[in-house]
Amino acid sequence: MNVTDPGTEVNPSIALISAAWQDSLTKSNLDWFNHRGYLSYDLDDNLAVLTLNTVPYSVRCLTQDEAEGTELVPLFMSAAISLIYDNNPAFMVWDFDAITYEVLDYTVYGSNISSASQSLGWQPLFKASTEYAVSSLRTSELNAFVNRAASNPALLEQYYYNSKARSYRQSSCQDAACQAKWLCTMQWFTTSEDFQACVSELEAARSTVATSC
Repeated sequence: MNVTDPGTEVNPSIALISAAWQDSLTKSNLDWFNHRGYLSYDLDDNLAVLTLNTVPYSVRCLTQDEAEGTELVPLFMSAAISLIYDNNPAFMVWDFDAITYEVLDYTVYGSNISSASQSLGWQPLFKASTEYAVSSLRTSELNAFVNRAASNPALLEQYYYNSKARSYRQSSCQDAACQAKWLCTMQWFTTSEDFQACVSELEAARSTVATSC
């Protein structure tokens, strides 16, 4: 697949397939899809389809409406099919309530490409509810998980490891800089400057604690 041209912000590979949605998308939405690689499409008041293209292929990761972005939950990330971040290939299967559409749980499936075999043997790696000891994916449960991860380096390392589908190529995340970065990814920030400020503040705090110990 071709990467997005940063000059024109258009991905030639996406443009090849986007014509399939010409009859169902408005011209402006189709243009957004070609530029940033994803699109949110409402089916009814409680259900939407999100077409998603991975980060290496698109230079835009913004929602069309800033208010929509504040409602996203950046928690419980997992690796992608793409291997660009030294991860094993993986995908998620979500469990949701068919009546309320509430997301209940998810399972990550992955394949270990470090073996000699060239075939991809997809296996369930973990289920969020059991891996992170949460009864649901409600906000209260997510907040509790964030608090536990902040005070438990082993749990944070487990979350970091899972985010790359348990790839053997990733380094550990035991220093203050890495821990601060991953804890800050569990929150939503409007700008990259706000995120960097979170990382700097948290890294300094965790370094101070480590020094005092």
